[in-house]
Amino acid sequence: MATTKTKRRGTTAAPPKPNGKRYSAEYRREALRQIDSGRSQSEVAGELGVSIGTLQRWRLMAAGETRGPNGESLTAENDRLKKELRELKTELDIAKKAALFFARRKA
Repeated sequence: MATTKTKRRGTTAAPPKPNGKRYSAEYRREALRQIDSGRSQSEVAGELGVSIGTLQRWRLMAAGETRGPNGESLTAENDRLKKELRELKTELDIAKKAALFFARRKA
């Protein structure tokens, strides 16, 4: 079985992604520059052989905003979790003091 290669007109082939390795930072920046210059995400994604979701993730990473599992930015999630931890520590301290108070009262 012979395979034939076809080349689309007006496009350049994306360099092959090495197995198990990530795209370089310069490669990601160039993809984002193409989108910023007015090309559509689907056009750039198709040409580079990546998904639109990948391009969107690169955009978030470039802006320093990575998303956590629940969709909020990691910094916002971190701040929320720190606040929750402070509140829970306070509640635990109150419960410990109450237990100590009632234990002394029985004795």
